[in-house]
Amino acid sequence: QLPNHLFHYTPGTLNEVLARSGWRAKRYFWHANPNNLLESLRYFCSDHGWGKMADFFLAVAQGRRLHYPHRVLGKMLGLMHASGRMTVWARRD
Repeated sequence: QLPNHLFHYTPGTLNEVLARSGWRAKRYFWHANPNNLLESLRYFCSDHGWGKMADFFLAVAQGRRLHYPHRVLGKMLGLMHASGRMTVWARRD
């Protein structure tokens, strides 16, 4: 969700950060949430002067439009490990 987030971690980069701190990842879970993608699209549209499209993506992200496609897109992104939201379970080494 640029420009708000400057770093996007992958399991590899998270493993490295955790290892430097004495931790080890045990499990990763990607959330079925498409809002990072939708908000990025909203920012893109807004930056290009496409206000109506930006409003559309905001409405979808907020659940005011396209409820079923929102859920399907979220499930697909979660299954592809591309939703942008994850939970990591880690243990001290």
